[in-house]
Amino acid sequence: MLYVVAGNGTGINTEITKALADLRDKAAKDSEDFWLLMEGKDEPSKADEAILAWIKKQDVWFEVVTATGTTYDGAQSTVNTEDVYEAFMERINERATDKPPEGSTILALPVTEEGDTDEDDTLMAFVETADDNKIPILLLNHQLRKIDLQEPAEEETEVPAPAKKATAKKAAAPAKKAPAKAAGATKKAAASAAESEEEPEAEEELPEDAQVTYTEDELKKMGVPELSGLARGQGLDPKGLDKKTLIQQILGVTETQVAVEASKTIDIASLDGKDVLVIIVPWEKVAALLS
Repeated sequence: MLYVVAGNGTGINTEITKALADLRDKAAKDSEDFWLLMEGKDEPSKADEAILAWIKKQDVWFEVVTATGTTYDGAQSTVNTEDVYEAFMERINERATDKPPEGSTILALPVTEEGDTDEDDTLMAFVETADDNKIPILLLNHQLRKIDLQEPAEEETEVPAPAKKATAKKAAAPAKKAPAKAAGATKKAAASAAESEEEPEAEEELPEDAQVTYTEDELKKMGVPELSGLARGQGLDPKGLDKKTLIQQILGVTETQVAVEASKTIDIASLDGKDVLVIIVPWEKVAALLS
């Protein structure tokens, strides 16, 4: 069993290492492998340091994924990448396609129990992607409490999708689902993000059905969690798709939307007694098609 340690949170170090020991004992009882995948950080948290000390003492196999070039003594391998969470998901998917398939579990370390901080936004997007792919998620700094986004929260409220201008970086994952109990407040973070995306009242609002388009270069700069969220927003199913396929699917939908919108009749005016058909196409959509 591969356990992926993700997040910058801390907790009671003895409880964290006790949880790891329990998972290792369970793996031994089930005759399964036990090893860890960790993020290499320039400034490891206290929880990271406690985990690394436990790994060294127990002689546990572990690997490192880093975006800063940092590795740790004793690591079996170190992978350098621009997007750590995307690399985590690729490693998990590789194991799922092995013969026979091997299991993986996310050990999340949110900064707060609810994950209701900007620092946890990227982690929670990764957690939502993992949940969509039926990957178990446990809170390592909260006694291995399970996160299951498929279960509705006790007081779930619908978060409306932003009807105004949005940026690519904020399209990571829809906020329709809420984690049960420990991760229940992710809706608060999603609502805050939606509010921050609105333009000042003085600016002209976009129509509710306006579509934000992206170039291929912009999509390539996104990670898999962001692309998955964008795909779901366009009515696509991102489950099991890699980054390249997600980009192709999103580009296909975007080009279709632009072509349809460009053909809409916006207004009919009268000039010298003759009817004139006026079609208005935003320049940025024309430029996107030409590119």
